Amino acid sequence: MWASGKSQFKQGEILFGKLRPYFHKVGIAPMDGVCFGLDIVVVTPKSHDWHGYVLSLVSSKAFVDYTDTHSAGTKMPRTNWKDMSRYPLALSRCPWSRTFPVHVADFHRRIMLNVRQNFRLAGCATRCCRSS
Repeated sequence: MWASGKSQFKQGEILFGKLRPYFHKVGIAPMDGVCFGLDIVVVTPKSHDWHGYVLSLVSSKAFVDYTDTHSAGTKMPRTNWKDMSRYPLALSRCPWSRTFPVHVADFHRRIMLNVRQNFRLAGCATRCCRSS
C-alpha cells in the first residue's frame, strides 16, 4: 500500500469492492494495475494453492452478507479489511483441499479469457487485451 492511498494489484489477484459491499463487487484482476482511492481491497492468498478457495469464499453470499453487516455508514456504507479478515473460515487438510484448486483453475482461466474477449470486442487497445 502506498501512502497516497493507492493499492497496486497484479493480474489474477482478487479485487473486492468495499463501498456498498451488498452490490457484491468481486473479481479477478485481468491485468496489473493500480486502485485509485480506497474503495477496493486487493486480496492475495498467502499461498497460490488457496487462490480458488479464497476467491470462492470472498465471492460467496455468506461472505458478502458478513461484510455488509460489518460495514459502517448509512448512505455509502464501507467495509474494511480489519473486519473482513475476521470472517471465520475452516481450512481442511482432507483430500479435496488438494484437488479443489485444480477443478476451479479451469473456471478462473475461462473467466480471464472472457474478460479479454470482452475487451477486444469493446475495442480496447491496451497490451493486456491483445494477448491471449
